[in-house]
Amino acid sequence: MKLLVVDDEKEILTLIKKALSGQYQVDTVHFPIEKIPEDLSGYSLILMDVMMPNENGYTIVEKIRKQVDCPMSLS
Repeated sequence: MKLLVVDDEKEILTLIKKALSGQYQVDTVHFPIEKIPEDLSGYSLILMDVMMPNENGYTIVEKIRKQVDCPMSLS
């Protein structure tokens, strides 16, 4: 299972990747410093932070939904 985690805090990304990488393939995006991948078709789950600078997670999810229909968790 392949997961994508999007957050503006590098420490949270590191913690989540460390906790889940033993069971899943975990890719992280340090938003807005890094861009969200254009091809999201291979992900089984996307974990998205809601409160980020410049753009909130809900707006980003709307854009992602136009590309892929996989489960997403907002926190």
